[in-house]
Amino acid sequence: ENLKTLVISDNRLADSSVAAFMRSKNFSNLEFLDVGWNEVGNETAKAMGEATYFSGLKTLILERSYIDVEGLKEMVQGNLMDQLQELNLSANKLKDEAVKVLVSAPKWKALKILRLSQNMFGDEGAKALGESVSLAGLTHLYAGRNYFGVEGAQAIYESKTLTGLKTLVLKEGVETDAGLVNYSRPELLRPDDPNSI
Repeated sequence: ENLKTLVISDNRLADSSVAAFMRSKNFSNLEFLDVGWNEVGNETAKAMGEATYFSGLKTLILERSYIDVEGLKEMVQGNLMDQLQELNLSANKLKDEAVKVLVSAPKWKALKILRLSQNMFGDEGAKALGESVSLAGLTHLYAGRNYFGVEGAQAIYESKTLTGLKTLVLKEGVETDAGLVNYSRPELLRPDDPNSI
């Protein structure tokens, strides 16, 4: 009941197990939850969309999960999304359509940090990110190792809505498009941040 941080990543937990956890009434004080690197998928996403007992949750890590566009549609409907300050959806194979669902949700009132690195979205998803009014409060955006090129990177970098960014990572060292380096704003990167490659 007094637990504030819970890291259960990389434990081969089944989607149904994590979904059942999200329906629990015992973790109202939890502020940080890492369930990444498990078998998390659409059942968990749906449970997150319905969750009402995590009123203190501020950070949610879903790295390397199996949530697809249908799961995201369920997840972003929940009140939980309004209170999150940090969301990590890196390495989820999210494509353009999924990113559009995510960034167009009328949620994210408190969201400051969004991690979307190592997904599969291209220029269309990047443009949707750059045009998102819902994400206007972001201060840190990590979107490297995706499929967008200079056009998508420019749409994010020159965004008229993402004007509060202090950290913007669009290239993480493996992208083949040399033009991306011009849009990574290295002057904003924190040297102690392992995601700022």
